[in-house]
Amino acid sequence: MVGSYRVVTTFKQEYRMRGFTAPGATGTRRIPCGFGLEIRGELNPRLLESALTWVARRHSALRVYFPRNLAPRESCCADPASVTWTLRQVDLKDFPEPDRKEAESREILALLDYFDPTEFPLFRGCLTRLNHDTWRLGIAVDHLIFDGGSIGIFFTDLELIYHHLAAGRNPGDLVDGGSDYALYCYAEREWANSEAAQRAAEYWRKEWAEVGPRPPSGLPLPRLPREPAGRIWQRPLSATRVAAVQRSFRQGHTSIFALLSSSVLYSMREIAGAADYALMQTTSSRSLPRHAGTIGDMSNIVLLRASAGAPVDWISYCAQVRNSVLDTIEYFNVPFYFLIDSIFPGWSRDPSLAPDLSVNFNKVPRPPRLANMVVRFWSPISKELFVNATSITVDLAQIDDEEMMLSAGYESSSLDEAMADELMCRVADRLTIAT
Repeated sequence: MVGSYRVVTTFKQEYRMRGFTAPGATGTRRIPCGFGLEIRGELNPRLLESALTWVARRHSALRVYFPRNLAPRESCCADPASVTWTLRQVDLKDFPEPDRKEAESREILALLDYFDPTEFPLFRGCLTRLNHDTWRLGIAVDHLIFDGGSIGIFFTDLELIYHHLAAGRNPGDLVDGGSDYALYCYAEREWANSEAAQRAAEYWRKEWAEVGPRPPSGLPLPRLPREPAGRIWQRPLSATRVAAVQRSFRQGHTSIFALLSSSVLYSMREIAGAADYALMQTTSSRSLPRHAGTIGDMSNIVLLRASAGAPVDWISYCAQVRNSVLDTIEYFNVPFYFLIDSIFPGWSRDPSLAPDLSVNFNKVPRPPRLANMVVRFWSPISKELFVNATSITVDLAQIDDEEMMLSAGYESSSLDEAMADELMCRVADRLTIAT
């Protein structure tokens, strides 16, 4: 019998939990990691719930929560046998189209509501029936225990388990396998006591000296006060054209992320005039072989700067940003909140400042194959999720070999809609028009 047990937290988990457990603290909230599937065919909802239950039992991160009676450096991992994943089921097949759209929006907001990390479980799901043979499965997991890189692992295990159960095989055979996120948590803490950690702290101390850990974007705030409202900008891009822009540079291989970051930074300079900008790039420790198949939050944020002395022309500017990305590679896995504790202990973001800018590139994972059904990836999203957002988030998602989706989420009081449109249109042009 495994039972529940305590696990050391990551630095990110400890930082966030201090916001919940410190005397007088009000806590910090973050939109959970949301993803989903559109399923067409004869779906068995009870079998799907059983498969999801076994996914949660097999991966320890999905059983983690943070009881208030534990120190911020500790979490609790629930007994696998105690875990059951029950889906909220909604039937909209008989709804008129306008009513169905409104109901779908309400369900997305409910799905992506904040979690209380002190209560188990930190996952939820909703299965919505759209018509007689079409369903949408929405999944939300707290970012404390799950990241975008975990989605593909989740899908792979869901496919394996679903077919195992559908074939009538013994569920007990599923006990072995899965992943143990605790190994990552302990490895991070052990690394923090090494000489390499001290060298990394010194590197970032110099990088942060002038601007701090999360500098504001540099884009001007709206001139007139605005009622806070979430905004989303989106545009599909040709993956072929983006690849052609990549190949047009002669300074060596330019990654999609370096190209995206260069496009955002250069476009900001064109709009606002100044040259010294910074953004937060998202990285992951999942690239390390020992963590490749582990579900959990292994994401990290790294400061990327374009200095005031950056070249004026686009090609040279992109080359400099590429070099800046390469300069940080040795230290990109250094936990951001370890650095906060080492360099700026007690730091918290000043809410009076303009929002910072976060840039992410990700590949949409292959959806699971479920019996004879047609399954496609589906992303639950709503502009209301960006109300009170403290970051302007720019995402580029590779959907397949032919299509990418460029998007930006922000709050209306932090960025004018016309300026957001101009910025993102310039970014889209930089990504798709070779010079």
